[in-house]
Amino acid sequence: MQIPRHLKIGAGMAGVGVFGILFGWVLFPTILKSQLKKEMALSKKTDVRAMWETIPFALSFKVEWKEKLEIEENEEDDTIMYKRRDTFYFRPELSGPGLTGEEIIVMPHILMISIATIVNRDKPAMLNMIGKAFNGIFDGPEHVFMNVKALDILFRGYKINCARTEFAPKAVCTALKKEIADSLIIEPNNQYRFSLFGMRNGTIDSHVITVKRGINNVMDVGKVVAIDGKTEQEIWRDTCNRFEGTDGTVFPPFLTVNDRLESFSTDLCRPFKPWYQKKTSYNGIKTNRYIANIGDFANDPDLQCFCDTPDTCPPKGTMDMMKCMKAPMYASLPHYLDCDPAVQSKVKGLNPDDNQHGIQIDFEPVSIVI
Repeated sequence: MQIPRHLKIGAGMAGVGVFGILFGWVLFPTILKSQLKKEMALSKKTDVRAMWETIPFALSFKVEWKEKLEIEENEEDDTIMYKRRDTFYFRPELSGPGLTGEEIIVMPHILMISIATIVNRDKPAMLNMIGKAFNGIFDGPEHVFMNVKALDILFRGYKINCARTEFAPKAVCTALKKEIADSLIIEPNNQYRFSLFGMRNGTIDSHVITVKRGINNVMDVGKVVAIDGKTEQEIWRDTCNRFEGTDGTVFPPFLTVNDRLESFSTDLCRPFKPWYQKKTSYNGIKTNRYIANIGDFANDPDLQCFCDTPDTCPPKGTMDMMKCMKAPMYASLPHYLDCDPAVQSKVKGLNPDDNQHGIQIDFEPVSIVI
């Protein structure tokens, strides 16, 4: 029996339709996932590996460029060890109309307050001596605030006069050179300069970070498994010493809105776990927006091990950095965003704004591109 021509065409079209459905809904996603698993691993053959080694764009800090050096691979346990170099470039066009970095700002004197706080805690009887030392090395300051150029406090450093021969200034300068040498620029005639980022600029961090390559299991890609050969920290209590999440420069693919992003911050000695907020898009590409904050240590059971006891946790939205940075400092979001209102009320002139001061991250959910 001869099949009518229109039935042949219909059957052919149906076959094409079935193939299209199979390819579009079954085969193509399978092929795509298989290919992405290969491309998202930190193999030497992938573009992701090149981007992971040297991120090809400045981060949202607006002055920072990250690079990984001295890379060593271990095929046996599917890991990579590396050191990190951060390079800072001042970009005035991103810093506000007309700002050059030479503007004078008024801020708490970081070194004076830090030294006084530590001495008051450990050896309060020496506070009078510390006052004499400050008069010498900081040239008779009238108060605990400093007038300093923005670029000086960030990179170039402000002066500490360690040419003084009196006992008190000499003792403090000796302690500074011993405790914070990695933050000091030593100039001729015993003149020191201190800055927040200057000594880190373009230098290789001594810490060796070990992460998973993700070749054996792409969902492990970038996961921090050790720092300086240690698989846990020795800073906090209990589970807070664990390394959790990636190194923050790569994330596994195929994450859904129900998955928490995780990355470990070596600067803050803790992981961060942003949570999904809403669907977004960037240049027509569908993305998922995640947000993060410092947290509420006293009321979040998962964060209480960052405190000595639940009763000694800092106020909501702040984190005590003494154990991590060895300095009496607290971390918070700008303008005390998401902090306890009692903290915000103690400072005049604050205007916390989610859009300006919050942590917002847009991810392409399939390949996890920031």
